Amino acid sequence: MILLALVGCASEDLDWDMTPADAVGLWKVVEPGGDGKLRLNSDGTFSATDWPKDLCAPAVSTLDQLDPATKVSFSGEYGFMDGAPYSAYLLPGDRSCEGITFYFWKGPDSQRRIQVDLIPADGSEPTEFVRLEPAKE
Repeated sequence: MILLALVGCASEDLDWDMTPADAVGLWKVVEPGGDGKLRLNSDGTFSATDWPKDLCAPAVSTLDQLDPATKVSFSGEYGFMDGAPYSAYLLPGDRSCEGITFYFWKGPDSQRRIQVDLIPADGSEPTEFVRLEPAKE
């Protein structure tokens, strides 16, 4: 599993108050645009539909490399990192899309967001990411 470095917007903070119950629900990819969805269930399972394939393991290091037309759907289990309630990971059951670690952020509007960092090819700190926000059911 790949552990991604932490980055974010100055107006947002890592969500240190995050609980597994807060994660439950439907999340939609909003940046850099797309229709990918991630459903996190209360039993620790998830399903991802129309997920950008380039976010698997992540295969790209910048947003301009991301191909929003190449999508994959998969499911499995998710969990939280020990000692970091804002950091979670996906474990696909069929190993079709591995290496996804993401972070929960909370903005000044108190809305939670998920951020999947894109790791630069040179291994430096990520500065670009894909954002998910809560979606209407």
